[in-house]
Amino acid sequence: MRGAAQTRPVGSGSGDTASVGPSGSASRGQAAVQDLGGLVAFAGHAIREVPFAIRNYPSEIVRHAGLLVRQNTVIVVFMLFMIGAVLALTLHFLFANIGITSYMGAESAVAATRGPAHVPFGWIIAAKIGCGIAAEIGAMRTNEEIDATDIMGVRSVAYLVSTRLVAAFFVMPFFWIIAMSFKFLAGFLFNVHLLGSVSAGGFVSALFLMQNTKDFTFAVIWATIMGLTIIVVGCYYGYTAKGGPLGVGRNTAQSMLVNMVFISIFAVIMVQFFYGNSPNAAIGN
Repeated sequence: MRGAAQTRPVGSGSGDTASVGPSGSASRGQAAVQDLGGLVAFAGHAIREVPFAIRNYPSEIVRHAGLLVRQNTVIVVFMLFMIGAVLALTLHFLFANIGITSYMGAESAVAATRGPAHVPFGWIIAAKIGCGIAAEIGAMRTNEEIDATDIMGVRSVAYLVSTRLVAAFFVMPFFWIIAMSFKFLAGFLFNVHLLGSVSAGGFVSALFLMQNTKDFTFAVIWATIMGLTIIVVGCYYGYTAKGGPLGVGRNTAQSMLVNMVFISIFAVIMVQFFYGNSPNAAIGN
């Protein structure tokens, strides 16, 4: 088992960070940089193993895709529906005070395609899927199941990580499209039927006035890249866990922290990249 442990990628998650000791902020910063380097190297390794995983583990890819859909669709849809409801309620009273309730549909379009819905969507995926993967793979690591697969000649990164990446690549776009649809539905139900902010035709008109195919494409790409990165982070901190159940718990929490920071920074970058030069809106141009 000791020889198999050498197959782990560079870096060892938050376990190494905890072992740095009280050597000041410089040491903690160095450990964070090393951890980031290990994560990047691990991601590169997992991506290189994707063709091998597709050829040799197609059934595992289908299994992971099915688990993602079955275990997470309800909570993701519910949370995005509630976010849409909260935004609809809040902006109804705000827009009513300044007489622009006819633009209530524009809120749903902007929030769903330009970041306000992507950030909580990412947090939900990180909490429900990313932490679950980190805990599952971390338990396999501490129980020496991963070492056993390496000894038997199974490429553990391809089997455990690359298969999940391929599954997420196909599932995440549909996750986002379904979640976005329910966010639109929440806005429509609350603003048209419950609050009477605007007519059905007015809501739909403003909804499509503030979005087009370009916005939809950007939104799906954004959600897919974010979901894949969350999966990689969860796999990395699970794969590099050590120290028994305590280490698994620590790395699971660390994966959530890293994902929250990534999601927030990534949102700023994507908004600037997609809309920094042109707002792509029917107003304000």
